Amino acid sequence: FEVEPVPGQAIVKKDEAYLLQVYLPAEGKDDIAVLENMRNEIAELKKQHEHYEKPPAIPMLPPKLNLGELMVRLGNERPKSYYYPIGLDEELVAPVFIDFQKNKHALIVGQSQKGKTNAIKVLLESILYTSTESVGLFDGIDRGLSDYASMDRISYLDTKDQILQWAEAVKTELENREVQYMEAVREKRTGEIEFPPIFLIIDSLSRFNQTIDSILQGKLAELVKRFSHLGFTVIVGGSPTDISKGYDPFSSELKQIRNGLLFMKKSDQNLFAFPYDRKEQEIVPGFGYIIVNGNARKIQIPLYEKVPMELLIN
Repeated sequence: FEVEPVPGQAIVKKDEAYLLQVYLPAEGKDDIAVLENMRNEIAELKKQHEHYEKPPAIPMLPPKLNLGELMVRLGNERPKSYYYPIGLDEELVAPVFIDFQKNKHALIVGQSQKGKTNAIKVLLESILYTSTESVGLFDGIDRGLSDYASMDRISYLDTKDQILQWAEAVKTELENREVQYMEAVREKRTGEIEFPPIFLIIDSLSRFNQTIDSILQGKLAELVKRFSHLGFTVIVGGSPTDISKGYDPFSSELKQIRNGLLFMKKSDQNLFAFPYDRKEQEIVPGFGYIIVNGNARKIQIPLYEKVPMELLIN
């Protein structure tokens, strides 16, 4: 066929070739009239079916996710101790939580400027509005978490002496908890006892290791080994090299963690073992993987912003 220059005409090639004319969605003498008549027909259809139940909307990730919108999407599921929202599942577009009751510690892994500090801020927003005992917070070189220094329940740690003093105070509290826990074990009522979490959050492991000494490394390793079941939780941010290169007791404990957030391609790191995926895409800003017992899910992580109290508690 030779297609004449008539709007809407085309050739369909299957086993044979066919000439077709595409019909208009509405009548009209020109494009503007067609569009206007189409709008009128759509409005009429809406009016005819306005009492019918609408199908659920197809979930779609927002172009840009902020923390306030994530909190709205939680619905009736609120942040609570040990259980904090961190983003939206890329496929299901449903809120994703980090559960520190099941998995006591987390690594936040990625190169510089990839979103690790932002993720810590997102977690801190929920941690500070739930029943948390205290947070030992060690900042990165750029002091991106300095706004938290004066907040209640935050111990902003910047020197070796401050870290040592905090670790000693926390050990005393955890030893008291251990006594209570063992008493509950003897009385067979461990299901009735729950302790509020105590967090050690490290934004830059490389700077942290430069600040502490071998004695402190041993003390922190002891806290992780002895008291994780009593509410002591560690969240550590750093590059794969920062986490894997250390051979001190504290670094050895960190290498055993199989949970956290990953802000890089799975194939570009060796902390978590994953099957090779040659089609794996680069991680764009605002996205990452949540790792739970070595299994990865891609999520959209919100940009941190201060959230009104009612969004956290309602």
